[in-house]
Amino acid sequence: MILLHLFHRSPFNFSAVHCNFGLRGAESDADETFVRSFCEKNNIPCYTRRFDLSLPGEANESIQIRARRVRYEWFKELMHEHQYDWVCTAHHQRDNAETLIQHFVQGNYPESMQGIKPNSFFRLRPLLYTPYTELLSFAHEHHIDFRTDASNLTDHYLRNKIRLQILPVMEEVFGESVQQNLEEVALRYTHYAAYLHEKARALIEPAQGYEEISVDVLRATAGASALLYEAIKDYGFNFEQCHHVC
Repeated sequence: MILLHLFHRSPFNFSAVHCNFGLRGAESDADETFVRSFCEKNNIPCYTRRFDLSLPGEANESIQIRARRVRYEWFKELMHEHQYDWVCTAHHQRDNAETLIQHFVQGNYPESMQGIKPNSFFRLRPLLYTPYTELLSFAHEHHIDFRTDASNLTDHYLRNKIRLQILPVMEEVFGESVQQNLEEVALRYTHYAAYLHEKARALIEPAQGYEEISVDVLRATAGASALLYEAIKDYGFNFEQCHHVC
């Protein structure tokens, strides 16, 4: 709602979009009514759609992953139909911190240590580096009404456990700057990853009908495992295999 408020005060050509997955019954319907009412009151074009997630999805697809997939498929349809350039979402600093913690503990690196990107493909996240507490203060100062998804207040989902149990303990131990520090880690690693990617591309030499990587170059390179992984990960190799090769 803050993002919508900011766009309403801007000169941009924009609309609001709302997905109703019906997962919380009457509460989900009330969310949709709330968004519709705000947009009607402020003459903002608003597109809403209801999705039935009980229908079969793709193999091994959780309900959260499926919801994300179908909504972005719909977003792209709307962009094409109404000639929009971007989809903007309201991810903020705490979302980024939760993502980094989850990926680090699960071992989803090195790629995922860049955190949530401020822009990717057709998506923009204008509030990504804004602390959640500042958003709450802004909403209070400008009298911006919003609704809270009750499922965010339970520890049923992994992200909620990180938000409700892990982050508060980290802030208690390390101070309130934890989220800011995690954001800086992600920003720094983005530059490291870009440099590593450039060096990895230079490692690959074209040959007759294929590409090759010099074993001698690998032997003479510090951090060869990381460089080799960056060079051939898109072919299905994991870091452990690349480390074993080196």
